[in-house]
Amino acid sequence: MLDKMELKLDHGVPHSLQETADMFGISREKVRQIEKNAFAKIRKALEVKCNITSLEDVLW
Repeated sequence: MLDKMELKLDHGVPHSLQETADMFGISREKVRQIEKNAFAKIRKALEVKCNITSLEDVLW
């Protein structure tokens, strides 16, 4: 849910780290850490599924 809010996937409205942190009652740094971990998991899953060595291979 945090990443959806950051990426405008929550009703198309972007939310800053601070806004997201305030909504969940956690620190801005904790939101950043959660976001970093979530993107790492997504990146890893894409690399495994697409049999690529890095996400840059897909993006460029």
